[in-house]
Amino acid sequence: MAELQTEQRPMLECLDDALSFRNDNREVPRNRQYYEWRYGNRPCEIPAYVTWVKEHGRPIGAATVAPHDFLAHGKRVRLGIVGDISVSSAARGKGVGSRLLAHVRQALPEGVDDVIVLPNEAATGALRHAGWTTVGHIRRYVRMLAPDMSSGLPGRLAMRFLAGWADLLQAIQLPGRKKDYELSLVDNGTQSVDDLWQQLSGNSTVRSFRSGSYFRWRFRAHPSMVYEVAMLSDQDELCGYVVWHSADGDYWIDDYLTTAPRHEIPLMARTVGLLRARSECRSIQWRSLGTDSRAFSRLGFFVRRDTQPVMIGGRLGEVANRAQWFITAGDKDV
Repeated sequence: MAELQTEQRPMLECLDDALSFRNDNREVPRNRQYYEWRYGNRPCEIPAYVTWVKEHGRPIGAATVAPHDFLAHGKRVRLGIVGDISVSSAARGKGVGSRLLAHVRQALPEGVDDVIVLPNEAATGALRHAGWTTVGHIRRYVRMLAPDMSSGLPGRLAMRFLAGWADLLQAIQLPGRKKDYELSLVDNGTQSVDDLWQQLSGNSTVRSFRSGSYFRWRFRAHPSMVYEVAMLSDQDELCGYVVWHSADGDYWIDDYLTTAPRHEIPLMARTVGLLRARSECRSIQWRSLGTDSRAFSRLGFFVRRDTQPVMIGGRLGEVANRAQWFITAGDKDV
């Protein structure tokens, strides 16, 4: 290949070019409204940008970076969330992806402390080759609720057995759970989320900001997705929330937050109870990094073997590598 050039440009200066290049080289297309939401409306003060790799002035690779506020050991840091990684079909297999991802990792603009990505399987190898570090894996926990009536009789019987076994396991392992917790659906929830977030300002876990402004942007202003939100209270004191959507006959948990670890199992147990009572979907799919797997097993969840890696560029150093990360499906911003 000829000598390659790399450059960074603000997203809003090249949005149409970035969107067109991405759609030409990815299977699932996106529209301008989605790009404006994901890269133009995010609450972070630092604007999104695009890293380009070009050959003879023509783009052959691109990755978008959206700076996002994170809380790390009680301190605000700004991590660039990398997404829409694209390489032209003619340039694949020639090291362009590694060159692109190495530049994204090394060339951080002022105010960005590090970069983070939740990659698909195809990009993981190129990221490792470019020097990125894996800090953990999002795991998917599945809780059966009811049989899928569209499946054959053996499948329905198997799912009914798994759902009954999960209910029995939960009843045995949580026989005396506290009764004062209440989980209630809310129409907005932004102010309540802000109040909950303020209680976590000194937490040592690394997690993305879940303030009211970020919550409103992520779950209430999404251009195509509809989410439901429920708030957990303990004797009228708010102590957590959970966000989900339904698709393909399943409930997908997108985000959750509790003010203390002791509230996690009550939040999960009451979420299972609320969704099971609806009798609409066959299962709950709960994706998380940072919650003890034993909490899920006590509620009848089983863990799938496939995982979602979480990788960082490495500028935060050993502090980030040794930290406990809390990442949910909602942090992928899609």
